[in-house]
Amino acid sequence: MRRVLLKVLFLATSTLGTSLILVFSIPDRNDYTHAIIDKHRLLDTTSTPRIIFAGGSGLAFGLDSQLIQDSLGRNVINMGLHGPSGLRFHLEQIRPSLQPTDIVVLIPEYVYYYGANPEGNASVIVAMAKIYPRSISYIKSIPEVVTLLGGSARLLQSKCTQLEEMILHIEPKPTIIDSVYVRNGFNDHGDLISHLNVPPYHRYKGFYRGQPETQKTMNPLAIELLNDFALSAKEHGARVYLLYPAIIDSIYAVHEETIRQLDKYMRDKLNFEILCSPSEYTFPGKYFFDSIYHLNGPGRHLRTLKVIAHLRRKLS
Repeated sequence: MRRVLLKVLFLATSTLGTSLILVFSIPDRNDYTHAIIDKHRLLDTTSTPRIIFAGGSGLAFGLDSQLIQDSLGRNVINMGLHGPSGLRFHLEQIRPSLQPTDIVVLIPEYVYYYGANPEGNASVIVAMAKIYPRSISYIKSIPEVVTLLGGSARLLQSKCTQLEEMILHIEPKPTIIDSVYVRNGFNDHGDLISHLNVPPYHRYKGFYRGQPETQKTMNPLAIELLNDFALSAKEHGARVYLLYPAIIDSIYAVHEETIRQLDKYMRDKLNFEILCSPSEYTFPGKYFFDSIYHLNGPGRHLRTLKVIAHLRRKLS
């Protein structure tokens, strides 16, 4: 019996070791998410007074932090990066770095409020932890650990597929997007700028990928996470506000009634202030780049002007 157990243990250890070698030795297809390292360096080194923006890739694509800094006289950090990492991840990654006088502006995409989205995509979180190990500390419960184990399996599966393509010399067909989703596409505030002079990608299939998942049941965990973060920020002497995300007006029109209900629920349940109505951040499709949340250059400018106007009222 002991010999059998030892064989099983050896097999499990060998499998785990091989899996880790695959995950860590096969390079990521692109280095866009590696920008998390640079964003945390900004978070750790930028002096007060500060405005910290937190959200997904819609925030990365759609903010001119320098214009906000010049207009409001506060150093600006854009932590927006990758939506599938989830609301919990976005909040927990800035919680330890909060300082007195900080202003935190939360701009989650609508998908965060529905289904399992507040917790994020497990395989994405594992991939982020590979890049930035400190993010392992954001895991707070046994269910999250179990979920991440499943995510690890899916990440391993994708790496095996990638290894097969490398062995067979299968090269993915490059697109113009490959020059946009890159680590060096971000500026010194954490804004993505690599797309600003690139033609809009919405003429291609997939532009409407990521529509608000308002057909799912709203997850009260999102409100719980937001309120808990706001209380923690208050204890650090920081202030928290929420703005709604920029979205294509025609997509908003389809989901308007559900989003209005979400807004009403949030205003009733949140313990901090919402600075706008959802409709204030709707824009025509011509102002978007490659998804319903990703603004192009002109759209980014229009959105930034609105953000400045909303924040100026709280700073005056």
